[in-house]
Amino acid sequence: MVNGGMAMLDMMSLAIFELVVTNGSFTQAAAHGYLTPPAVKRRIEELEKQIGVTLFLRTAQGVQLTAAGKLLHQQAPALINHSESLLKQVQHYTGSQAKVIRIGTSTLNPASRQSALWAEVSRQLPDYRFQFIPLETLNMGFPMLYQHLGEQVDLLVGPSGFQQTPSHIHFYQLATAKLTLTMCQTDALARQAVIQPDDLVGTKLALIPQYESNAIDQVYDYLAQAQIKFTAMAADAHYTIETFNRDILPNQPLLTLDCWPAILPGTVTRPLNLPVSIPYGIMAPLKLTPAMVKLTNVVQQIIDN
Repeated sequence: MVNGGMAMLDMMSLAIFELVVTNGSFTQAAAHGYLTPPAVKRRIEELEKQIGVTLFLRTAQGVQLTAAGKLLHQQAPALINHSESLLKQVQHYTGSQAKVIRIGTSTLNPASRQSALWAEVSRQLPDYRFQFIPLETLNMGFPMLYQHLGEQVDLLVGPSGFQQTPSHIHFYQLATAKLTLTMCQTDALARQAVIQPDDLVGTKLALIPQYESNAIDQVYDYLAQAQIKFTAMAADAHYTIETFNRDILPNQPLLTLDCWPAILPGTVTRPLNLPVSIPYGIMAPLKLTPAMVKLTNVVQQIIDN
């Protein structure tokens, strides 16, 4: 509480509040926001504590808005939009201060992999400073992070099209990633240097469900045309370290990319010989501030050269 007892609304908590309202429960809100139910519950409890009122009635069927919650729900979209508009106006300020660019980094897609690129950008733009933000520390998951790109992080690095990547972002391709399988090192397939499509006959394979990714749909189509019969086990629509922990089981490999390191002890990664490749690069918001326009122009020039 500040300014004589006036509560300050946290916009991210407000966005999660709207997610709960839309989905009717903490569990469904977590699933759609790619968060955990405890994280959603914690943010709602923090929001209620901030403003000093109960927003939801908890029931066995889910949650219902209180009278105060209904009032907040009526105003929340306008508050969120105003906050985003104000943030963009502030970000347009390009005074003499160093321009800080926040780059999201994670176990799967570490920003350090592009250290040569960042070094060259720093050489050409000496007044810019990079701040690397661990995505695991944010109270926001995918796809919400794509939708709010520019708020907590300005740039993301990773594959585009393998997972649920929206079309309304700028993408700067750095490389092309190839399909791999990550599996327990005791699996029979682990003894092979390269996995052929025929090797998948009769196996269980963890991968993104059909119709959720254009690239993965190509995998389904190719295997169907080749009459490769396998059992598809649903993996997350967006991979995190938990996807690897949960979905790699004995004799159940996980469809992965060669840009991701073998991050779990006791697992190995093998190339999968399928004619499908995935663009890998930098993702930026569709609406760029002047500072971001200058940076992305330099990035594009480096890529072109």
